[in-house]
Amino acid sequence: MSRTDWNDEARTHLGPLWAAIHDIRFRQGLAARMLTPVYVVFLGGLAIFCIATVSDAFTKSLPLGLFFLLVVGPAYFLVGTVLTRVVLETIRAIIQIADDMHRIAETHDRVAELSPWKSLMSAIGQEGRSQSTDGKHR
Repeated sequence: MSRTDWNDEARTHLGPLWAAIHDIRFRQGLAARMLTPVYVVFLGGLAIFCIATVSDAFTKSLPLGLFFLLVVGPAYFLVGTVLTRVVLETIRAIIQIADDMHRIAETHDRVAELSPWKSLMSAIGQEGRSQSTDGKHR
């Protein structure tokens, strides 16, 4: 089985995330796809932390346990959820900016190739006119 066949089989049977993990040429972005699983893991960990905090408070006293159950636990969960979401959205925005910059650079290169000025300069044989004899720009 060739490498291409294995990649196609991995993509169909194991999903695009599995194929992106094993993409050794880095043609597919993985970080943006990992944000959802990371968020779910953080929420699970935060829930376990809140449950542990509330149960610890109940072992000390019933009124303290009720206070933690009704006030502190939900506050921990809310603040933790908001902070986690803000951090992950910031990471997503940075990834999106990088993708957009890459697309802008590709578009610029395509437009530069189609430029009538470049075509005119090559037609009259003056492509290298702005360069000196040693190859550096003036």
